[in-house]
Amino acid sequence: MIKLPIQHVVQKEGGTQLKLMIEYPNDVKALMKPMRFPRDQQTLPNHFYFTDYERHNAEIAAFHLDRILGFRRAMPVTGRLLNITTEIYQVADDNLLKTFFVSPSSNLCFHGKCSYYCDTSHAICGNPDMLEGSFAAFLPAFDQTGRKVWRHPWRRSYHKRRKAQWETDASYCSMVRDIPPYDDGRRLLDLMDMSVFDFLIGNMDRHHYETFK
Repeated sequence: MIKLPIQHVVQKEGGTQLKLMIEYPNDVKALMKPMRFPRDQQTLPNHFYFTDYERHNAEIAAFHLDRILGFRRAMPVTGRLLNITTEIYQVADDNLLKTFFVSPSSNLCFHGKCSYYCDTSHAICGNPDMLEGSFAAFLPAFDQTGRKVWRHPWRRSYHKRRKAQWETDASYCSMVRDIPPYDDGRRLLDLMDMSVFDFLIGNMDRHHYETFK
């Protein structure tokens, strides 16, 4: 992911923030998150949970923490320094190309299209066209290894005032322990591991998870 030549770039659909699908030779792909903040810039304390940029270096740190803990559940992630002109602009699809512009500081910028932070006031800019990002490997395709999506029983409410059931119901944990697949095997223990991991990396957005069939 660090060294292979990039053949095509397209914006990933869905999600609230801009992410790029990076295509390498031989149908190898990676998911790129661009650098938005300097590493020492902290989130404002009064921001609501998800009103801030995703941190590209948090993805890299989470991968290494997952290996230290021995969970082996995070896909490999690495950093890469890109030339926006030759490695994104020249190989980007038409929709992404339409969002490129040169800033008043003569830096090459783009913003893509998404629910949040995808306009000229929240553009991703190079220096003048160099940009750092995280590159995450893809899981095998569904047709190669089937996967099942599960709703996380302790997902948050995503509402400023309304609480989730587990926050107000004292018997909620006992209820979960009595329903499949949490009433047998190690699935509930796996969720406990994942909750420890999410706490350590500051992830408050684990609303679903996947298992291999």
